[in-house]
Amino acid sequence: MTSDRRLRKVGLLSLLLTACGVQRCEALAVPEADHTFGDEQQPSCAMLLNSMLPRNCLIGKMSMSLGVASAAPAASLSAREKPASAPSKGQSELDVRVSTSVWSGNRKLDDQTGVVYPRVNVKAAHKMPSGVSLFAEGYVGDEYSLQSDKPRAQTAIRELHLGYKHGAASGRVGLQIIPWGRADVVNPTDNISAYDYTLLVPDDAEQRLGVPTASLVYRMESASLQTLWQPFFRASEIPLPPISGARYRDDKPEGLQASAGIRLDVSGEPIAWSLSYFRGPSKPPNLALAPARVAQGILDTNHPIVSTYGLDFESLAGRWVLRGEAAYNHVDGSDSDPLASRESFALGVLGVERSFGEASAFFQITYRRIFDFIDPYEMQEPFRELALANATVNAETAQSLLGFGTGFALNTSDLRWSAAADLAYFPATEDFSIRPRLRYQVSDAVSLWIGADYLRGPSTASLGRLADNTAGWLGFSVNALDSSR
Repeated sequence: MTSDRRLRKVGLLSLLLTACGVQRCEALAVPEADHTFGDEQQPSCAMLLNSMLPRNCLIGKMSMSLGVASAAPAASLSAREKPASAPSKGQSELDVRVSTSVWSGNRKLDDQTGVVYPRVNVKAAHKMPSGVSLFAEGYVGDEYSLQSDKPRAQTAIRELHLGYKHGAASGRVGLQIIPWGRADVVNPTDNISAYDYTLLVPDDAEQRLGVPTASLVYRMESASLQTLWQPFFRASEIPLPPISGARYRDDKPEGLQASAGIRLDVSGEPIAWSLSYFRGPSKPPNLALAPARVAQGILDTNHPIVSTYGLDFESLAGRWVLRGEAAYNHVDGSDSDPLASRESFALGVLGVERSFGEASAFFQITYRRIFDFIDPYEMQEPFRELALANATVNAETAQSLLGFGTGFALNTSDLRWSAAADLAYFPATEDFSIRPRLRYQVSDAVSLWIGADYLRGPSTASLGRLADNTAGWLGFSVNALDSSR
């Protein structure tokens, strides 16, 4: 009888720790999140495949399982909305949004139920005639659960940067969210930003977190060249199962970093494309189990250096859009330790989308191939279970992984109603996710929304591992202050 059949609720890691003699509990998720004012970067139709740890909503979950260093935003409730316009030169804008939502559970794999999450989100922007601009965004909130007397603080500065534009060149310094890639939801090249996959928000784009970055963009007639440097590290927060008698310890990179990237983006008809390269520590943590440390109740995670070579394209033909994206990720130390290392891998995605007036639908195929693959099932005892735990969290239980995604989005012409639903499925492991969303705009300032994430599959599979994060929710938001109106 395999581990996944024996353990749905207890979880694979709990079994391993019990075998090592560890007995008491402490849950600890590994922490860690363009900009014109109000830019939320809405993706096209919906969510699709990402796989196992990184992006926690439906999609985020999938992205982790595919080993994506950072996945793209999942299905937004309003597909492909244009970002709000930036303030004109010499003008300031301020937006304050207050929201409250009620969730059947949280996104930390800890069985908390009846969660209420009130939050205040603030954005501010100012553009000066000299070409200098300032942008800031952050939120403050607390999660209240029926199982806990102490609320869990959810507060972060998403972005805070200073920009300057002169002619064809522009630069920014500070906390920045920089999205790369063109594919819907699963973006193999999008590893510049961090994410909080445990954040209780209906739109995955809100899980993005800016990273300290110095960026420079030079725009040509039909192309642009972007270079960036990230001197300091900011990790993604992912859902890890609480283990009785153990705690997670994240070994984050410290001090000045040499993380850097470059991207050439070419726009045009009938095809737009880009080439990119980025090297730096992995934003999502890698589970790196050491038997002696596990016996002491310590579960180590780290952030190996990853070099990502990527390309993407997009082609439009009438109501049809074809998008593709692929990346090869070379992980330093790949194949060095079956209990602690993450393996190098290639990830590709190809999808087609069609619009139908107010609605659109998409279909997407995702494929990942691990190089230097170490089969955890071939490890000798007593290390087999530890190797399997490492492979499960790092989405490396199989050398190849094929996934399918489909969904639709609807936005009424009066902008009152928006709805989306998407399905992701991995045939080899028979795990899947379904995620419906519905939003009603009561007025320009007030909106109501409802949705759910439903995940099922074996406990060692990409989405099945996150089944305890299945949840439904409803909430409302009010634009308490919007100076752009």
